[in-house]
Amino acid sequence: EALSKASDLTKKDIEDELEQFTGRQAEEQTKAKLKPLIDNINQAINTGDLDAIESTLEKTQDILQERKGLVIPEPHFLNDYLKVMKETPEGLLTGFKDLDKKIRIPQGAITIIAGRPRHGKSTLMLNMMVRMIEQYPNKAFYFFSYELPWDKIITMFIMSVAKEKINGFGELNFDAYEGYIKNFEKNKGNFPKIDKALKYYDELTRSGRLYIFDKAWNDKELKKFIIQYANKEDTGAIFVDYLQKIPLENAGTQRYIEIKQASEALREAAVTNNIPIIAGAQLKREQNSKGKANKPRLENLRESGDIEQDASLVLGIYNKKAEDIDSQKEKD
Repeated sequence: EALSKASDLTKKDIEDELEQFTGRQAEEQTKAKLKPLIDNINQAINTGDLDAIESTLEKTQDILQERKGLVIPEPHFLNDYLKVMKETPEGLLTGFKDLDKKIRIPQGAITIIAGRPRHGKSTLMLNMMVRMIEQYPNKAFYFFSYELPWDKIITMFIMSVAKEKINGFGELNFDAYEGYIKNFEKNKGNFPKIDKALKYYDELTRSGRLYIFDKAWNDKELKKFIIQYANKEDTGAIFVDYLQKIPLENAGTQRYIEIKQASEALREAAVTNNIPIIAGAQLKREQNSKGKANKPRLENLRESGDIEQDASLVLGIYNKKAEDIDSQKEKD
């Protein structure tokens, strides 16, 4: 600004001149570095010293890459590796004893829970989150629902915590829970486990340990939110229910590409923040030669945008009762 006032040049003109001067200076420095190397190469060619030629060419390449802003990074030494390994948190326990004997939920990566419609993906994810909350009392957990509204997710959460059977199983029990909670002031005390679960939910949300969202954020918005707000050391895991439901900012014409784009957004968020993201993925029913549905297999995900390539761990869920009901409906 002082130079601009003292001359007839504008601030932009001065900045352009400085940039050009800096560029010319950098070019001269590069030429000065290259001149002795060129002399060395010519000398090595005359003497037939191939090792010297190779070494000098490598130095020349380094200088040219530096000119373009492409600086070769330092190698990762053993001390660096040991430090990273020491600081990298271990994978999370799921809270399911039999499952924990075989796997851990990896940090900085995507875990996929894959299953067909009505096989219990959402229920499994909620049950897993409930157990993880108990397992890691100093961690916060986020649940993004793209299928059910937030109040339905909370009811399922209360059911998972309380483990109280009011009126049968499945949808009947769900309706009974909501009926009890709708008239909570009147019904309070009739089911102590449910009352305790409601209090527990209140404590978790008020202490910042549990967040449940049902906003239809697109892939870019969800990625941005996770990177900005779930990058604390106290983040336990992110749950997304489910992958194929995530809308895209730039929706294409091929569903395969759209799912791949959503999967990549989650993978980038997980890697950036080094946190585990657990996402549901829906599988189509596939029948064998006898007309019966096959159990889920890893290759089934390839029809869903190569999700398995972005995932570090895939868990398949199979509900035989739900499958039998669907098979009977097809026969009828």
